[in-house]
Amino acid sequence: MPARGWWRAGKPIVAARTGGITELIEDGRGGLLIDVEADQIADAVLRLLGSPSEAAALGQAAAALARHDFTWERVAAQY
Repeated sequence: MPARGWWRAGKPIVAARTGGITELIEDGRGGLLIDVEADQIADAVLRLLGSPSEAAALGQAAAALARHDFTWERVAAQY
């Protein structure tokens, strides 16, 4: 599922700092950005699993971003 789909579902994203994802996700705002290293991926996932309140807060922020930034009106205005 694309990042925006997870955001709409109120789920935080753990993503690598590569490619276009860095234009979509700001670290700590709707998700976590990490380097492409197995230990960082594991640490980020375990961090969110170990802190349901942080995961919920990031998820709520993600849902708010999706509702605000990814409406049909805003997307259409970009083109």
